[in-house]
Amino acid sequence: MYGETDISDGGLSKYPGGGTASFPLNGEDANTGFQTGGMTLFRSQGVQLSGQNEHFEYQLGVWNGRRTRATNNPDDNHLYALRFGWYPMGFINWLFSGDLEHSEKLKLGFTGSYYMETSTHSAVNVDVDPGTTGTQTAVDRYEGDDSGYAISAVLRYRGFSADFEWAEETYDVGTITRNGTPIDSNSYEWERAGMRLNLGYFIKKGKIELVGRYAQIERLVDGTVRDAEVSGLKLATLDGVRGLEKMIYEYTVGVNWYLNEGHQHKFFVDYSMLTREFEKNPEAGGSSTSVGSPGDQEDDRIRAMLQFKF
Repeated sequence: MYGETDISDGGLSKYPGGGTASFPLNGEDANTGFQTGGMTLFRSQGVQLSGQNEHFEYQLGVWNGRRTRATNNPDDNHLYALRFGWYPMGFINWLFSGDLEHSEKLKLGFTGSYYMETSTHSAVNVDVDPGTTGTQTAVDRYEGDDSGYAISAVLRYRGFSADFEWAEETYDVGTITRNGTPIDSNSYEWERAGMRLNLGYFIKKGKIELVGRYAQIERLVDGTVRDAEVSGLKLATLDGVRGLEKMIYEYTVGVNWYLNEGHQHKFFVDYSMLTREFEKNPEAGGSSTSVGSPGDQEDDRIRAMLQFKF
């Protein structure tokens, strides 16, 4: 359940070749790449209640929260999360994409989730000085509220599948302190939003699937230059021009070959066109940093991967 509202955008929260980091307010990045925790309990620990039948499921959890590793958890607040699913035509295992079961009857499902957290976090470096991009101040704590939701619809029918998801997150950072003394009492609020649409069709039942995907993410909704500096998203430099990121897009087509046991063993090849769009006339928002208007960044990616899950 932890991180449910992290936007599933194909790992674009760390844009290939882009040079901008994801939000530092999360202990973990919002991407779909390989985990780095190994066998350690590197994610939030907590308690979850869950239930499921043919048409409905729910999970309700209380967790330590984000950035609660080591000494990063100086208070007793928690992260609360709720997820539910409604499947009027029969249960759909939304953890796996594709209609591997080749559903003879149309199946349609809807899921939703919400999380909220209010807590005090330890921090190492935070930008607090307008107009000094790259200059950070060491701090010991900051107060933050964050929340997010995701809604999705999934469809399965005779080898065809469609998954649609929309998600938004809000981050509200309050007082930043150093040695117990407030050094920035301003309140900053940022939002990010994204969506994805995955399509698939088996041209050979249970074996060969054609897939397509569209995804987009706006990591600072209506963001200003100051928002980029303070949030940790930072400004990006492209072709020598410093700019404010506006939107990231992904278009992907590919083929999946399921060797055995469904998603356990498969080989896939795909092609992606990745585009990062910049603000043409970014609003300063109180920052004195000089910012231009870079052209769009476009990358092409061809990927082949053999997957074994065990």
